[in-house]
Amino acid sequence: MEIRFAGAHRFLDASLHFVDLRGRNMLLNAARWLVAFTAAEARTVHVHVDAEGVDGGLLKEVAYLVYPARVEVGGAAVEGLGCAEGGGVCSLCGRSGVVTLGEDWFTHVTRGEALDAPCLAARLLGRAANKPAFLFTLLERKNLPKGPSWVLPMGVLTLYFWRHGGGGNCLEDSAALCFHDRCVAVLGVRRECVEAGYLEKMRQAERFEEVAAVREEFLRKTAEKVVPGLEPVYQPRGGSVGEGFVPHLSGVNAVGREVDTEVLASLAGTNVVFLVRVDGDKFGERTKHLPEEVVAQFKSAVAGVFEAGPLAAERARYHAAVIYAGGDENMFVASARGVDAVLKTLMKAREFFKQALGGTISAGVVGLRYKLPMYHAVYHANRAAEEAKEAGRDAVALIYLKSILAEEVGIVKFEFLEEALRLARRYADERPPLEAGCLQQALPRLLGHVPAATGLDRSVAFILNTAPLLEL
Repeated sequence: MEIRFAGAHRFLDASLHFVDLRGRNMLLNAARWLVAFTAAEARTVHVHVDAEGVDGGLLKEVAYLVYPARVEVGGAAVEGLGCAEGGGVCSLCGRSGVVTLGEDWFTHVTRGEALDAPCLAARLLGRAANKPAFLFTLLERKNLPKGPSWVLPMGVLTLYFWRHGGGGNCLEDSAALCFHDRCVAVLGVRRECVEAGYLEKMRQAERFEEVAAVREEFLRKTAEKVVPGLEPVYQPRGGSVGEGFVPHLSGVNAVGREVDTEVLASLAGTNVVFLVRVDGDKFGERTKHLPEEVVAQFKSAVAGVFEAGPLAAERARYHAAVIYAGGDENMFVASARGVDAVLKTLMKAREFFKQALGGTISAGVVGLRYKLPMYHAVYHANRAAEEAKEAGRDAVALIYLKSILAEEVGIVKFEFLEEALRLARRYADERPPLEAGCLQQALPRLLGHVPAATGLDRSVAFILNTAPLLEL
């Protein structure tokens, strides 16, 4: 029986804030794995679950949790149990009839915000995922940390939350979603338990095998500190499923601090963040014959490339947090003193894809003030990535959102990206006067030339979008 979690992008894109977006990703993964972990027989988990003997009550409750996405069994949608009664509208999922809860420490956003159960589950899982590092874990209920700070019954499900890990040596804020005796947990890890040299080792690694080895070593060391005796796995959304298939480590977040867009921007000393979507070109074709374990390792290693950023000599206060890394589709948010650090990270990622799979990437980058709504940035990042693919793939598209109104999309092929960056730097330094309506004619004349493999209009727009983002 194949159970699909359809409309996953709609589910992720519904968020108003970055921390909520990441929490939604954790909730989506938790729902997938809880279905597989509690089935009579489970074989694989990807964007769908291949399993037999799944409880119908669990499917209904999961369908309610992952709104506005949906759960489908054999092409038919499973109806959720309906909304909780209450007043107000949830800022995360947009549902009406939500319950207002008085405590403020789980909300991420504002004191006294109205939340219903799915919104709250996403917030709590996101809170754990935004710690310096986290383990994605399958556990029996008896092996969960003791003394939860908060317990929320949700039909046949129960959500547990431990503030500051319930007093453990390495655990930070943690959350778990349980069905009967089976639980999927996101265990936050304290900064002092994160290996200090991990990011530097990641930045020095150049080959897929090196990145995977560094990430696996870090995963094993951290898992042993937090939950001794558990064997680590790579991705919560890929690979075979079975008993004892336990912790997954996402990686290290920005300087060991909870990540929201304002904090992320402040780490680089700016008020701008970059939301980046990266698609592996023809990823399915290139990986369909590879073992699942190899593909899972690659996805985990890709997340490490995004987190590590450009080479050390080119790094300019670069900080990043991965929202999701699926190989074919990936998204991360970053801050830096200039967009060149983000674009050079994409060059590094492209080489990583080429070395590991013989493929390329297409990317969409949105630069925006941190106060602008994240759902708006997600929409434009998706739009930019699609336009990069329409331009023939192996390209990067850039939008600079100076306001809520979208600016023009600029696109260059990766083979011309360094040259386009050089021209953007020259344009930013010289600041030549340009008359409106004559940009396509004037800019090549002023700069000598403009690489126009994606069309002159798009190349000019890329240079003009990039120039103001070089020095922030």
